[in-house]
Amino acid sequence: MAVNRVNLYQQDTNKIRKVIEPLNMREAIWLRNFFEDELGDGFKEISDTNVKNELIDELIANDDARKILDESLLTMRASILPNSNFEWLKNDLRAQIYTLETLINDRGFHSRREVYGFDSLMEEVYSYIDNLKYVSDKSSNKRLVLDEKADLLKRVKSYWDDINEAYNYSDWLKPDADEQIKWSNQYLIDRRIYNLARIDNSDLKQVRESILASIDLIDDYVDFSIQHNIRYTYRSYRTSSSKLLFIDKMKRAWSQKKFRDAGKTKKPHHLPLTKSTREKLEKLSEVKGLSSTAMLDILINNAYKQECLDIDGNELY
Repeated sequence: MAVNRVNLYQQDTNKIRKVIEPLNMREAIWLRNFFEDELGDGFKEISDTNVKNELIDELIANDDARKILDESLLTMRASILPNSNFEWLKNDLRAQIYTLETLINDRGFHSRREVYGFDSLMEEVYSYIDNLKYVSDKSSNKRLVLDEKADLLKRVKSYWDDINEAYNYSDWLKPDADEQIKWSNQYLIDRRIYNLARIDNSDLKQVRESILASIDLIDDYVDFSIQHNIRYTYRSYRTSSSKLLFIDKMKRAWSQKKFRDAGKTKKPHHLPLTKSTREKLEKLSEVKGLSSTAMLDILINNAYKQECLDIDGNELY
């Protein structure tokens, strides 16, 4: 009998290793959390850094956990969307921010964003999707099945693609425009139009992506949760007039800043004017409380912007 018990123990151990070792980090942490919720015990002590090895050790030592291992694997496979569904998000911080912020603000969903830690925004996206539930009067614990999660991500991607096609303001904020990126970042913060995604604020590439995502989200939070109900139909994206106005004001504010900065280092020029024109300039300057030179600068530059630049500030001629 002792020999049989040893053989059964070895068989269980081999099975556990064979099952756990091929798992990716998301799957291993999900299983750890499943056993922690079901049994507590030593599963609470398993770290995120060495999760698979510690999970194997705890399963080997815990008879109750081994009894529900097969059940836990079936539940896990019915809950975790394959990595292939996230390919469009993996290397696109802007898309990650948009997706996470949109789902968090969706009134029909609730979830957890910290399950896999906060080492990267992508981990938060994985966590939120894997643990996504519907919120309704009848049930607040109905989990989305895999097909629903896959369909949801497709709809989010389609809508986000429409945003980029409708108004490509990323061309205005160039990746190497460090000064403009810093200015734009502060401009959004001052107007409280800014997402709270965890990024490295010392990395201007990440800051730029966060700025663009913040603009993406202006007037464009969508309740994707209601679309699983057949009474609702998917609406296509349309840029709101308030969003277009905000973008235009932001661009003009940046143009004005550049103009003011350029004026600080301008060289003096003599421009002969008729007596009548000079008197009108002096009167206009007096009304505006400016010097004649400053007034003339404003008049010339405003006329130039109106006649020689397009809406994006590009030269027309």
